[in-house]
Amino acid sequence: MGGKPFSSPARCQLMSDLTHLFKRLGRNIEAEFYPYADIKHSIRRRNGRIYMRISDVFIDAPQDVLLSVGRILLAKLNKNQVNQKDRIIYNQYVSSEKLQEKASKIVLNRKKRVKIIKGHYRDLDKSFERVNKEYFNGAMEKPVLTWSVKRAKRTLGRYDPDRDIVFISRMLDSLKVPEELLDFIMYHELLHKKHGIKKEGRRRRIHTPQFKADEKKFRNYQKMKTLMEKLARM
Repeated sequence: MGGKPFSSPARCQLMSDLTHLFKRLGRNIEAEFYPYADIKHSIRRRNGRIYMRISDVFIDAPQDVLLSVGRILLAKLNKNQVNQKDRIIYNQYVSSEKLQEKASKIVLNRKKRVKIIKGHYRDLDKSFERVNKEYFNGAMEKPVLTWSVKRAKRTLGRYDPDRDIVFISRMLDSLKVPEELLDFIMYHELLHKKHGIKKEGRRRRIHTPQFKADEKKFRNYQKMKTLMEKLARM
């Protein structure tokens, strides 16, 4: 793979270098390296300009790899077919032993930054095991699990896809709250992990028809929805 890696030690210079490089793909592009918790990149269009975020795992990537990333993102943004050559260049770089080793260390360190809060009465690990066994045939990869800092009533759970973390409100860490409700919230957040975010034009949808259909497969689904509403009014 040809091309020269960026060698500037200053992050601001790296950003400038990246944007300058991507000007080859379009004058209205601004790009930056971003500390995602995994190997991922993003692109969006706003007010006539295109903004790209490239995983900072790629800071030392050769220029031809970075340009391939840029072209792949542009193709997805414009709903065009990805060039096969760009796909090959990208996949070869991502699957290289050197990058995988570097990425695994970075991801592990970033996930470690999350403060894991243990429950007093309920166990999130056991809830995950129950839900995974019953609804995912034990095939769901376990995310990081933690209770929230605050006792939120309206947001009982949240899934962070960038760091692969499920946060559960401490409102559910109570013997007064049915264990089944905790499992339902756990199931809901794991469905976010399963289905991800779907893009429809400029809109991003997280509760798609497929998501909602899966959610209704939970036993006593309607009862759990009623309990959630009751808890929010407490």
